[in-house]
Amino acid sequence: MNKTFKRLAILLVIALLAPIVLQYVPSINSLTVAEVSAAAVKAKLGNTKATIGIASSPEYIYFKEYNDEAVYTYSSANKKIATVNEYGFITGVAKGKTTITVKEKYNGTTTEVGKIAITVVGPKIANKELEVGVNSGGYMAITYMNFNATYKYTSSDTKIAKVDEYGFVTGVKLGTATISVTETYNKKTTKVGSFTVKVVNGKLGEKEMEVPVSSEAYSQIYIECMNSKAVYKYKSADTKIAKVDKYGYVTGVKEGTTTISVSETYNKKTVKLGSITIKVVGSSIYEDSKSINIGINSTNYLTGIVNIKYMNWDAVYTCKSADSSIVFAGSEESYWGDSYYVVKGIALGTTTITVYEEYNNVTRKVGTVSVTVKEIPVTGFVFDSYWIEKVDDIPTLTYYLGNDYSYDTLIYYFYKEPYDGTTPITFTSSDEAIATVDKEGIVTPVGEGTVIITVSCGEFSHELQVIVKPSEYSDYDEDYDYDEDYDYDEDYEDYEDSGDY
Repeated sequence: MNKTFKRLAILLVIALLAPIVLQYVPSINSLTVAEVSAAAVKAKLGNTKATIGIASSPEYIYFKEYNDEAVYTYSSANKKIATVNEYGFITGVAKGKTTITVKEKYNGTTTEVGKIAITVVGPKIANKELEVGVNSGGYMAITYMNFNATYKYTSSDTKIAKVDEYGFVTGVKLGTATISVTETYNKKTTKVGSFTVKVVNGKLGEKEMEVPVSSEAYSQIYIECMNSKAVYKYKSADTKIAKVDKYGYVTGVKEGTTTISVSETYNKKTVKLGSITIKVVGSSIYEDSKSINIGINSTNYLTGIVNIKYMNWDAVYTCKSADSSIVFAGSEESYWGDSYYVVKGIALGTTTITVYEEYNNVTRKVGTVSVTVKEIPVTGFVFDSYWIEKVDDIPTLTYYLGNDYSYDTLIYYFYKEPYDGTTPITFTSSDEAIATVDKEGIVTPVGEGTVIITVSCGEFSHELQVIVKPSEYSDYDEDYDYDEDYDYDEDYEDYEDSGDY
């Protein structure tokens, strides 16, 4: 009985004290949403070691994960080796090793996130060798360069290669020389190292080049270590396939393969650099354009929806549809009188179009494209009114009676999202006695006054105010001779005297 009584007494005490104790113990239910989110994020460093130069490009401490409500501080174990600022930029001070400690302060508690091992080194020459041409040159990169130091470059043989104060090396004649580099910092000069410079003749940068058929030059033959004072000659083995001009620009004449030989003449000495294989290829269809989607009732320029590789800009591209009841393909004239080949979605479904190239009275097949016509609903309809005058904060256009606006469509002020959405755009006028608007968005002024044009696309719509005014030339007097009292000779003399010509 005594044991049973003691157990009951203990349970009773726990039951009485539990509510009091629990109110002081934070639980996930007692935290705010922001606190739960922040507590769940444990900061983690993205870099744990780095090598930097003295007064060189700083290293930046970055986090893979961090608490955006916390404050982070940075400290260096040895500021004589490296320092770190409040933003986490580490700068080298002297050669050696140290560590940067990162701490996080959140809700009054400071914890260590981690340490970054820093090694500070002196400048180093990036490569052992630099190759330049006669009368051409280049730089040798120096890694971990001290931005506050002064560097000096010395050539072992200036008759072969010379170097300026900035480290730019110029080839003088064929041969090999050594460039030595020293650094002066804090009144102390130390040797950085040296590298070998080889001065060579120019050489072909590539063995093979692919160019399209075209009447214009496509690309230039690249010569490495080119001598700026030498003369280069290019010769095509077959000019019926590819031509090359005196500057090395290649033009593809017809499909096929040939070679172009290159020589270099300098100081009356000619050296053959070799030859490059030229492959002249016809246009073809890129893989990503061999199967495309277009919207129903949409009109698309052929070369706008089909990406053609090695397109010949002097050629005309056409296409034929395998099923014109699904896709129409044909020539269409623009507002400006130009003809373009277009592809129109007529009905839902899939068919193919065959693309052709017409050039020099020759028609060749470029390739076949699978075209699927589908509904593409718009998800947005934007009115770009930036360039339109605002009247009482309403986008407003002014039209004049008697003017021809047949080439000025409102459609240019609107665009769909996505751009190829198939939902049609409609235009309506609030008063056709003042202005009418057709299905193409062309407004025709009818009478003086103000009218609202509503432009709709699916569930989206915008309003545009149109003001119609009398003719711009209503004050023009047809019976008055405007040139009668104008002295052109006198005006020209004044123009000459002004010196404005």
